[in-house]
Amino acid sequence: MLKNLTIQGIGVRHRRALEDLVAAVDHLDRGGFGKIVVGVGVKTRTNFRKMITIVGARRNPMPKPFTAIVPPSLKATSETYQFAPAVRIGNQILISGIVGVDAEGRLPPDFRSQAKNVFTTLEAILNESGATLDDVASLNSYHVGDLHSQLRELVDIKATRIRPPHPIWTGVGVTQLGVPGALLEISAVAVARD
Repeated sequence: MLKNLTIQGIGVRHRRALEDLVAAVDHLDRGGFGKIVVGVGVKTRTNFRKMITIVGARRNPMPKPFTAIVPPSLKATSETYQFAPAVRIGNQILISGIVGVDAEGRLPPDFRSQAKNVFTTLEAILNESGATLDDVASLNSYHVGDLHSQLRELVDIKATRIRPPHPIWTGVGVTQLGVPGALLEISAVAVARD
């Protein structure tokens, strides 16, 4: 709309300011903004150019570049905490942190049970996205408690669930996790084969 604006009879400085305004609006329009409100203030002739500001803009809904993956068993948690358990971008599947609750949402007190539950949930998320534990390329584990004994125990459990070649893995000790009583949280990245 501003492209057709006539700027005849306007001084050079003001013409440049309007050209800048047109360029700014065109830039916003390319970004999918549906409504653009422009404020123009003039204090003196010399600072007209500095006073053009974009007051507000409303973006048109554009499709996101990823697909959210929410298994039915995690739908309520996903809605309550406003997160996707995983997202798929092309053939990459990025899995959010998983704590060791069981299918009924109970958190066992021991590390081994929590770790087994984490892998069960990870497998459910991967199955929902068309992948398997064999497609995991990266793991990050966050541990509350004795890090070294937990790492040894996690290696044993991981060996029963993920076959070689092994994914990259980083294990980090932390003071607490988002779920009280959680001793382990794992996030992952998988690469789907399809």
